[in-house]
Amino acid sequence: MQQFVKLPTYDESLALVLRHVPPLGVERVALALALGRVLREDVRADRDQPPFDRSAMDGFAVRSSEVKEREWFPVKGTIPAGASPSLFQNEMPAGAVMRIATGAPLPRGADAMVPIEQAVVEGEGESGGDGERVSFVMPSVRPWQNVHRRGVDAATGGVVLRAGTRLSGRHIGIAAAVGAADLVVAQQPRITLLTSGDEVRPFDTPTDALEPQQIRNSNGPLLGAFFEALDAPLLEHRHLSDEPEETLAAAREALSRSHIVVTNGGVSVGQRDHLPWAWRQLGLHTVLHGVAIQPGRPVLVCSDGVERDEGTQGRRDEGTSKLVLGLPGNPVSVLATAHLFVWPAMRLMMNGHDAARATLPWRGVTLREAVKVSSRREVFRAAKVHTDGSASVIQWHGSGDLMHTAEADGLVRLPLQDEEVPAGTAVAYLDFV
Repeated sequence: MQQFVKLPTYDESLALVLRHVPPLGVERVALALALGRVLREDVRADRDQPPFDRSAMDGFAVRSSEVKEREWFPVKGTIPAGASPSLFQNEMPAGAVMRIATGAPLPRGADAMVPIEQAVVEGEGESGGDGERVSFVMPSVRPWQNVHRRGVDAATGGVVLRAGTRLSGRHIGIAAAVGAADLVVAQQPRITLLTSGDEVRPFDTPTDALEPQQIRNSNGPLLGAFFEALDAPLLEHRHLSDEPEETLAAAREALSRSHIVVTNGGVSVGQRDHLPWAWRQLGLHTVLHGVAIQPGRPVLVCSDGVERDEGTQGRRDEGTSKLVLGLPGNPVSVLATAHLFVWPAMRLMMNGHDAARATLPWRGVTLREAVKVSSRREVFRAAKVHTDGSASVIQWHGSGDLMHTAEADGLVRLPLQDEEVPAGTAVAYLDFV
């Protein structure tokens, strides 16, 4: 009699996988090439930001204590943005004001500025020369009004970008502002995808060239697009026939070039499922083989590295250990397990092994209709989310039915139980990438 082997739950399996995710090494890249990369060293201000007291708009630099409504002040010069120091380092004469442009440094002695819209100018000239005078249509001015004070944004040596930040356009701008011409970032993950199956043909095979038992390779393009969406494009995608020696050679080459090898199909226990054997031949140990979920039960995870404690941040083996994430062959199983296992593994790897950032962005929804589930395997189903926060599980014909996901927004996580889950039940939901 065959003995029933209890498979680990999704949470147990994911925790085990994450403890084997290899950390990436670091590299220094030019600022122009850093978009989308993960910062691995803090970026600090090389000087105060802003480096001087500067005007927040066009108008007049004043001494706040001297300003009185409708009183006239002589204009003693103009300070443009980028002005020569001789224009602002000298003391502004008492009882006088100076024209000033947005972003220009305040002259010595001034402690506020009045916008041009609140000024009345007589004898106006282009340069604010002799004979020009101004009065203000306001009773008083507060000290430092309309002035962007020196160092208020960041002090010299202060951290302006923290390690672990995924660099967007605004982060690139901040780095440029403090003169960070190059940045220390995590290496780009090197990922190889191996799909398999003699029945699988290239996705662009013409209809009349397909034999009745053959299908097009939808999983390869699906996973390629998935990794592109994670800002981790594939190093290579290679399709394997169901031959042991070809499988072994491709597995060896993929390991030699990659941080992570993702496989599709060939991970079960059939006579033509050669990948588990190939990884054993290459010295990897099995971390996980089978999970109590539907779809996606026959997940295979292998590693040649040491299991890491949760939250480990060390760099002892950065860039050296390898991880294999073997996904099932049916396309809906691929879609589900890519989100449930590959996505958190990539988040952990690409964010400097920050466990908090590995957590997937699950959120709560309520079921619009009742759903049948299982008491033995946790069910994850494609669902459409409605504007009222409810979700409808889309009818399907099993894990080979990729077509039913066309209108789906993401996955709902359904509870383990014998009876169906009633409408109105709160469940966890995860958007597709």
